Amino acid sequence: KQWYQRRVRVVQNGTRDMLVEPKFIKEKLVTLVLELAKRDWPLRWENLLNDLINMAIAGETQAEIVLMVLGALPEEVKVYHDTNTTTSTTILTEQRKKDLMAGITLALQTLFGFFYKILDHQYSRYKEKVVIGCTVTQAHPAKRHLELCIAILTTLKAYLEWVPFPILFETPTSIPVVLCSLLVDVNLRMDACECLILLLSRKVTKDQGEFLLFPFSNLQYLATSMNSTNPVEDYQFHKRLGQAMTLFGTSHLFTLSPAVIAGKIPSVGIPYSGALPPNYDEYLKMMLAFMNHPSLLICSFAVPFWLLAVWFENPVFTPYFFPLLSACEQKILRVGDPRGNSQVSQYSKMDFDLQSEYVTFFAALRKKCWDLIRSITKQAPDLSMEFFANRALEILALPAPQPSELTTVDTTSTPAFIYLEALAYILDSVINAIPATVFSLGPPVEEGKVTDRAKIHFLIEQTIKALLAYPTYNPNMIFQILECLITFSGYFGSHPEASRVLLEKISPLLTFLLPNERAFPTAEGPMLISQATIDARTKSISTIIRISAHEPQTFVP
Repeated sequence: KQWYQRRVRVVQNGTRDMLVEPKFIKEKLVTLVLELAKRDWPLRWENLLNDLINMAIAGETQAEIVLMVLGALPEEVKVYHDTNTTTSTTILTEQRKKDLMAGITLALQTLFGFFYKILDHQYSRYKEKVVIGCTVTQAHPAKRHLELCIAILTTLKAYLEWVPFPILFETPTSIPVVLCSLLVDVNLRMDACECLILLLSRKVTKDQGEFLLFPFSNLQYLATSMNSTNPVEDYQFHKRLGQAMTLFGTSHLFTLSPAVIAGKIPSVGIPYSGALPPNYDEYLKMMLAFMNHPSLLICSFAVPFWLLAVWFENPVFTPYFFPLLSACEQKILRVGDPRGNSQVSQYSKMDFDLQSEYVTFFAALRKKCWDLIRSITKQAPDLSMEFFANRALEILALPAPQPSELTTVDTTSTPAFIYLEALAYILDSVINAIPATVFSLGPPVEEGKVTDRAKIHFLIEQTIKALLAYPTYNPNMIFQILECLITFSGYFGSHPEASRVLLEKISPLLTFLLPNERAFPTAEGPMLISQATIDARTKSISTIIRISAHEPQTFVP
């Protein structure tokens, strides 16, 4: 016992101020105590935890070292003990691992009481010396208290993934609630949020799921931390916050849905009978704000939640369908290239080191937004069709490059092309989710009001008319117009007269040429045809083939 106490005194009396003592010295002292603990605790060094707690009282440097020891001990047992990964000099046997974990488990209540006590004390001292929201420099008098708060949060990361929930939520020392309250502090919010992510990432049973709903009751802290005063400085934190909010939102939906727990995600909406947690409407507004964030990465955190939420047939989600459609449309637009100058591009420059990374990520996000639009359309086809039919009319009214500009203007970077390309992608999702019976118009009036089917049918016809009326002197625009029209192949199959109008529109495009282009060598020069023109001709052929499969009689002489 005296031998152990002498080693403890080395740590207790042989260190300098925590802001002066080099980090490698602290790490060596931690290793010393850790190696002793791994050999002799809890069988021979029974008072280890009491000795460490008493050591922490001796000074701030000692408290920091103790926290480092308590954070490293479970990691040594659970992660870094095998012969391939350990940097330790001691390889633990299976029996020693069991003994150490048993000792840690029995001491959890004492440990978390200690963590809360020291965090409460140091954070109170920190708040006395600093205005919340101000950055703490190395020379600031609150620096040492801030460093100890960060040390506690770092230590907690080693426990939050496996400690039993009743210990974590024991009042009045409820650590998860404390973590939520720390999100409003600019100097601690990142570490606190990372702790929350570890806690919320835990796999739980249905009975344990309610434990992970605590952020809903503390949503005021998350809402305050979300308000950005400096978008650039707050960006890294907002990415972590988006992850955390998606985790506890999806945990709530997973826990209350037996079908989802069983891994059976249905293709249509399922009844939602679970009780909603407090502040749920405010939470949904925050998740919608993440969907509308200029960063594609932050938006990607919110999409999985909304995909799951839309599957549930609960009226609470219905008011968000319209703004979700608008948000998805904006994310489908190709305006986030890191080489560009748009607001989305500025965030892409921070998120992606390589152009290929952006291309891959954007394609995946686009597909998720396509799925979300499709899910909304299945539940509210009239709303979805009306939204995008109106958007189609607005997009087709955008000024397109004049024929004289075709050789001097890059039409693929114009707003008209960017929006039209996105519209073609979106219409594919919407039209495929609308029941085929809509294309064959039934009674337009039932019980004195216009039916939803008649309304959708009318909107489809209006959209097709606008597409057919669009000028066809730009090969890039021709390609996208045909992409839009081909999504209505089911409609053309039910309306032969419309197919004939489409055929009249497409036929001249089979031999489309730009001014000064030549499809064959002539006396004026060799063949000269751009790739855009070739693509437009190819798309014209494929459109005719697609429509003919639905309405072959239209093409019979």
